[in-house]
Amino acid sequence: MASATVARPGDERNSLAIYGYPVAQSVSPKIFNHLFPLLGLPRHTYGAVECRSLDEPGNAWEEAIKRADCLGTCLTMPLKLQALRKVDELTPEARATGCVNTTFFRPSPTSSSTLVHVGTNTDAAAVSNVLLSSFLGVSSPLLASAPRQFQPGNAGAFVVGGGGATRAAIYALSRLNLSPIFIVNRDPSETERVVQSFPDIDLRPLTTIEQARREMEDLRKRGVRLVCGVSAIPCEPPTSEGEKRVYEVANEVFALAGGKGPEMERMERHEGCLPLPMKPAFVDMVYKPPMTTLRILAEERGWTTVCGTEVVLCKLWTGIDVPSEVRDSARALLAE
Repeated sequence: MASATVARPGDERNSLAIYGYPVAQSVSPKIFNHLFPLLGLPRHTYGAVECRSLDEPGNAWEEAIKRADCLGTCLTMPLKLQALRKVDELTPEARATGCVNTTFFRPSPTSSSTLVHVGTNTDAAAVSNVLLSSFLGVSSPLLASAPRQFQPGNAGAFVVGGGGATRAAIYALSRLNLSPIFIVNRDPSETERVVQSFPDIDLRPLTTIEQARREMEDLRKRGVRLVCGVSAIPCEPPTSEGEKRVYEVANEVFALAGGKGPEMERMERHEGCLPLPMKPAFVDMVYKPPMTTLRILAEERGWTTVCGTEVVLCKLWTGIDVPSEVRDSARALLAE
């Protein structure tokens, strides 16, 4: 997914924006307009543009990608689904997750004067980067030699939610060799669609506390460690029975797989593979508020928790590796 060339201050293509409705409260412009000058790109800009549908003739997104200064775009739901059929090419991440949240341009392999508009999904890379940093105890970007998978059959995970970000998390977790992956969600029909979308992954819905207990006990007997969880649901007080059940089941998983038992006292290693962590890690892809209800519940049960935001787009658009200190400054902005 890397950009073909390294961006320069004088580049004509220097305009980016997030499209959707509503997007006025998006923190993306604040983050990227903070990052670009620190990367030596003072003329690059990032905005927020309201757009209700990519199917409306002459919509803002359609007009923007025609402009000579357009470097790329970000999209929110439901535009993420519509963009699948609006771009020239899809990355493996976009095809696997079934939605596009980011687009960029690359030269055509047949003509240097023609650009190909590519749709991708960066949520998977964000989840992977955050988890790898937690497991290895280092900040991203990671060294090329760093392990990126667990020993097969040693570790599993769980996700909370059923939307596009959850699909991206499942894709990322499977690439870490995590199996099974349990899914906790309020809507059984949505859960079933997610499961059907990943026929080659051992995805198991958890719908009750009793089922969670049985599954966690089965993992224990088979010597499989539940090493992480990822949530992609809004941090709002649960009102429906389905929403309340999600929190109850997730809390039970936190309790049963938490890091306060004797079995978690040492870190196990396999040559060339990620170490089994002393504490499981929980990533919440929601960053407002920084400490969500699920993060609080996880920490009370002995989990390590982290915010799932990662500055993965800058290199995609600019070809520039974002230094650790610059990433840290962006994370600090999110915490404000």
